[in-house]
Amino acid sequence: MNTEPALPKVIKAVTLNLLEPSRHKAVALERLHQDYTACAIDVMQDTQLLRFAHSMGMPYNRNLLHKMTYPHYRKKYPALSSQLIESARISAFNRRKVARSISRIPVRYDQRTFSVKKTAKGNPLISFATDGRKRVIIPIAKDGAYRRAQENISQGWKLTSVLLLRDHRRLQFILTKSFDRATERANVLGVDVGSRRLAAVTIIAGGKTLKQLYLGRDIGKKQKAYIERRARLQSKGTRKAWKALRRLRHRQRNFVTTRSWQVAHEAVNLAEKYQCLIRVENLKRLKTGRRMGNSKGRKANGVINRIPYAQFFMALDSLCVQKRIGLQRVKPRHTSQYCPRCGKACRKNRISPYKVFRCVFCGYTCDADRNASRNVANNIGERTITIVGPNMVSHVQTSPMGAAVNQPVRPHDGVIGCLQHLRFHLMEKPTAQAGGCLPSQIL
Repeated sequence: MNTEPALPKVIKAVTLNLLEPSRHKAVALERLHQDYTACAIDVMQDTQLLRFAHSMGMPYNRNLLHKMTYPHYRKKYPALSSQLIESARISAFNRRKVARSISRIPVRYDQRTFSVKKTAKGNPLISFATDGRKRVIIPIAKDGAYRRAQENISQGWKLTSVLLLRDHRRLQFILTKSFDRATERANVLGVDVGSRRLAAVTIIAGGKTLKQLYLGRDIGKKQKAYIERRARLQSKGTRKAWKALRRLRHRQRNFVTTRSWQVAHEAVNLAEKYQCLIRVENLKRLKTGRRMGNSKGRKANGVINRIPYAQFFMALDSLCVQKRIGLQRVKPRHTSQYCPRCGKACRKNRISPYKVFRCVFCGYTCDADRNASRNVANNIGERTITIVGPNMVSHVQTSPMGAAVNQPVRPHDGVIGCLQHLRFHLMEKPTAQAGGCLPSQIL
């Protein structure tokens, strides 16, 4: 029996444009989309009932939901094939964790319900199953998007499914490909994800800091400008303002997605150049708010929720698998409070406005994001560190590793975040006071 784990896979979505369908085909696709969405809405309601049954001690899984609801859906939606009903059930079941209701959902076709062909002249066509055994054939626009999809297929990507979008003029090819496992690398690249800079990067080779960079410094400022513009449009309340608001949301979403992938590409290229594995903070469930029960105030919630961690990590994970680079999620605890010189962690090490790290014991001062990325690279969450509170000093050990980070601290490494960090460097001049030195005293 073969017990080796499966090779890692990457899923890619490529959006293609369809030519204008005829009136008869458009009506058939609209009717199909209405039935498919209604079926998904019913599944979402049944998942809520199933969740209630699970609280009473009953099992809760996708197979039980299929057995309980499939015969009913077959009678209620006779126009949908069995594959489309199963696809609607799977899509709704997967969305239950991120949404409470469904208003619109793309129709997912598997390999049994669609086929891609070409005419005698070489023009691409796609055939969909709509009403029972009936099928609709729509030509695909032979543009740059189609050529990009063909290029991916020629490189070994397999077409596994198709998503038909609501406007019936676009579809998405879902491509998958398996890659070899990651290779071992001696160096480490640590990534600290933040709101001001999407990624603060530290490269450690042989126990020494080789390079430190800031990536994605424009994302936070741009998102803040988008939010202020959206607030002004929302205050007007006119129809013209709401149309502009929808366009602005679309631009903001495209900007954040594009820049997240660009920053991920930069980080992966650095890891490939310096032969590093990548360590990033595990910020799962980062979102805050009243509904989640972890609100930190309106202003703090806005700053935290602007961080596109999920998109950035998805891009980083996909690129690391393709480049055979190891990616590790490390514990974020104490990464922003730990001092690499004296090995102590304290909340007071982060001084207002939280752009500067200053150790209250040894006086070491540097940029907060730069220090956190170094701690992520060294994975201080798996080391023995000294945590200093208001009235206590305790030692926390999560592994038998040593307490100190085997890395020399450069004397000119500190930078005040409110200054231009590439021009004004700070000198370390600890005073005789117990609290060390203030940033104004360093200058």
